[in-house]
Amino acid sequence: MDDIFFAYLCDPNHRTTRMKFGEDPDELIEKYAWMLNEAIKDRPKDMTVGMHLCRGNFKSNFAAQGAYDPTVDAVFNKIDLDVYFMEYDDERSGGLEPLKYLPKGNKRVMPGFITTKQGKLETLDFLKKKFEEASKYISIDQLGIAPQCGFSSKASQILIACGKPFSFVDILSNPEIRANLPEYSSWPTFPQLFVKGELVGGSDILSELHENGELQKIIDEVVIEE
Repeated sequence: MDDIFFAYLCDPNHRTTRMKFGEDPDELIEKYAWMLNEAIKDRPKDMTVGMHLCRGNFKSNFAAQGAYDPTVDAVFNKIDLDVYFMEYDDERSGGLEPLKYLPKGNKRVMPGFITTKQGKLETLDFLKKKFEEASKYISIDQLGIAPQCGFSSKASQILIACGKPFSFVDILSNPEIRANLPEYSSWPTFPQLFVKGELVGGSDILSELHENGELQKIIDEVVIEE
């Protein structure tokens, strides 16, 4: 699941806005937790459910900031989830201290130390230090490695909806491509869609083109060689 409500209610500005409308941000957090549990309560017992706490990243502009403290107890302890995908790739997400609220057991956190916002590679030493810091608050066995955001998944879903086969490159498994592609394409973030060797854009642009029907036209013009 890709959720914005909990991340937005970490932001002091969003919390102030809700109060101006006569709403209690902390009550909203409890309500959202209840709603999510209602949505997934009948899932199969062997289904793993994860949630990305999205802070927004439209055309490289974020929509929310602030530490996870206001929502983390509800997110970790009041929602029946298995995996949490968090955004800890820059300072606007605050410190790692909220991880201490994760209960011991099978729940896992993907802190999102690997960014999709730029092509610069994280060093192994950097990642090691980040995981060592995170392990001060939760067991290292409950931590995992994943990029900070799901824009590539979103882009894939859009392309699948267009009904034509496509190929992709896993930039996490190909660090040279990840490091050099932004310079080649003059586009700083991932994913990037190329059609007939030309850059179309990233996830946000794909969404816009898909909504107005232009992406389908671009895809339909491609001749697939057997």
